Amino acid sequence: MYFNLKDRSLIRVTGSDCLKFLNTQFTNNVLNMGVNSLQVNAYCQHQGKIQCLVWLINSNGNFYISVLTELKDKLLNLLNKYKFFSDVDFEDVSSKIYQIGIADCHNPNDLLIKDNLYLRLSNDISSINCSDHAEWEYQCIINLLPELNEINTEKHIPQMINLDLDEFGVSFSKGCYPGQEVVARMHYLGKPKRRLFVLQSSQFCQIGDKLISKESESLKASGTVIRTTNINESQYILAILEVKNLEREVYLENDPHTKLTIVNNPAYALY
Repeated sequence: MYFNLKDRSLIRVTGSDCLKFLNTQFTNNVLNMGVNSLQVNAYCQHQGKIQCLVWLINSNGNFYISVLTELKDKLLNLLNKYKFFSDVDFEDVSSKIYQIGIADCHNPNDLLIKDNLYLRLSNDISSINCSDHAEWEYQCIINLLPELNEINTEKHIPQMINLDLDEFGVSFSKGCYPGQEVVARMHYLGKPKRRLFVLQSSQFCQIGDKLISKESESLKASGTVIRTTNINESQYILAILEVKNLEREVYLENDPHTKLTIVNNPAYALY
């Protein structure tokens, strides 16, 4: 299945210092990227909370950043603010290059995002039969691929969305980046109380909705919805949830009659 990712912008990164600079800003080890590869990264603020998630792309030695369009200006403002005298420039090339999401089927030149999800950059999509975007959201949800939009920005640390697992989106052996001290402290000295899970809902939920468990002792909500889609009259949700509530009933905070069910997935066994 192919999907035209029209909700994402593509930024070309050029300059002799581009990789060195990006490595000081993002959570993953940018210097370890191979040719024709994609790397998921978080851009954190000083408290370790994620300002935006990005896909850093090396396409035949050309570097791009893929980001949700609604966070593009925020990202560019941050990058330009901190580049100082670095030889690095950013150009929005979204109108020139299409981003094609691919689920299950792919060719050797497609870029692996996570598990069964791939990305293809193309100058022409006229010959590609693209499926509905709701199906792409479903594929992202069942593959536990997180996304944070304007509603959920600057609220969650990387561990809450599983970026630390197998160092998928965070490197714990690279140099400094904004928020590194907080992220590293959680990795070496703590244990995340909240993780990412797939749920199904009996009623409609929206991104940013809070989840509760009646047995929770936390003063905060038990969870937060970060991604949703409706497929075959069912709503699938990607949510950050208290790990200790995995065996408890979870409800929508503003509608206690809406019950959510955790879907069995590979991450479930980790806890």
